[in-house]
Amino acid sequence: AQSSDAATQVDNMPEPLSARFVDSFAYKTVRDRLPVILAKVADSVCRRKSEFNSTDMDRVKSVIIGGVSRLRNELQTDKPLLPLSDSASDTTAWNDYLAELTETLGRAPSWFKEPWLYVECYMYRRLLELVNLADLTVGIDLFAPEKRQSLLGSAALAAAAAEAALAAEAEAEAANGAPQLRRLLRLCLSANLADLSLSALAEAHQLAADDANSSGLIILLDHTDQFVDCLRQRGPAVAVVHIVLDNVGPELVSDLCLAECLLRGGHAAKVRLHTKAAPWFVSDATELDLAATLDWLTSGSAGQSSVQLAESLRSRLSTGQLSSGSDPFWTTWLAFADMETSPLGAKLYKKLSQADCVVLKGDLNYRKAVSDLAWPPTAPLAKAVGRFRPAPLLLVRTLKSNVVAGLAPGQAEAAAAQHSDWMVAGKCGVLQFLPAENA
Repeated sequence: AQSSDAATQVDNMPEPLSARFVDSFAYKTVRDRLPVILAKVADSVCRRKSEFNSTDMDRVKSVIIGGVSRLRNELQTDKPLLPLSDSASDTTAWNDYLAELTETLGRAPSWFKEPWLYVECYMYRRLLELVNLADLTVGIDLFAPEKRQSLLGSAALAAAAAEAALAAEAEAEAANGAPQLRRLLRLCLSANLADLSLSALAEAHQLAADDANSSGLIILLDHTDQFVDCLRQRGPAVAVVHIVLDNVGPELVSDLCLAECLLRGGHAAKVRLHTKAAPWFVSDATELDLAATLDWLTSGSAGQSSVQLAESLRSRLSTGQLSSGSDPFWTTWLAFADMETSPLGAKLYKKLSQADCVVLKGDLNYRKAVSDLAWPPTAPLAKAVGRFRPAPLLLVRTLKSNVVAGLAPGQAEAAAAQHSDWMVAGKCGVLQFLPAENA
């Protein structure tokens, strides 16, 4: 349990998820999963000698591989969190927050004592620090080999998702209930299982091109109807949808198919994709990953339908009907409830407020949306997201951490009766819609 009274703190703010609770999933993650990820990073980079000249390789060994080893030791021995020493644009913000936290606590923050969300984000920012300090002559994504492998395992899903997207022609005008959009949302939900940070960089497997029902995923909440109605009420000629992306590989492929379906089907006039500004949480999608995925689809590795899909997406990118971009806020430690009032997130919040719906993909975005607090599962989603109400929200997520909100009474107990690890093992999912605050 997160705390003795977390389950009753509906009127007050619940406890943050944290490794200081030794029987929690956060504790197991910090103790077991994060050190494995760091060890795999060091091993993977060491195997990439052919990518670097001799000078760069010396820097890779001394700064990156050596730094990862030291970072892993700091984590495993619960050492104090250290200030960043690179000169990136966000370094001051990270260090200022660490100083404020130190003053508030009256002690040095450490790996096993602070909120899990902050600690995990801090680890990935420390990895970016090592890349910055290495100052190589070529860019490096520490997770690139795993990302490539994940993409290569996406062929079956890509073929099915591309066919669904291409079959969505003007379906918003038909009285058939938008079947392709519904199918793609379920494919997006199934594809969210392919999370390389959760599998600790295990080799990406071939994801079956089945929808969420046939894959055995338990859908706890399916608010697809509300999402479709939201877009119809706004009007397909003007509706703008923002999709905050999560993982590369099967999930990014399915997200691109969702974007195509929204546009081809007449559900939306424009779609905006939000990527990460830097490699993050192993498999989170960057602009370079988006370009690589489009190239892979164009290659025909997933069949002719994927080639047609890529051509259509590139055309939409050229006209602005589809667009993409990153914002530094996505790679901070901050919960989304802090976005509007933070100097780091105010501009992004304003952009999201111009959307007719914001689709949040995956587990990390869900955790940040509900501030990664130990909400009772029946806590209203509107309460859990707090001040983060820029537009109607659709949260598409398979559960891989022990936080969820908005369930009906008895749902959590029923899921636990089927799977004791229902909150953390990717066996349950949600398509969870939250209307605009004034709706």
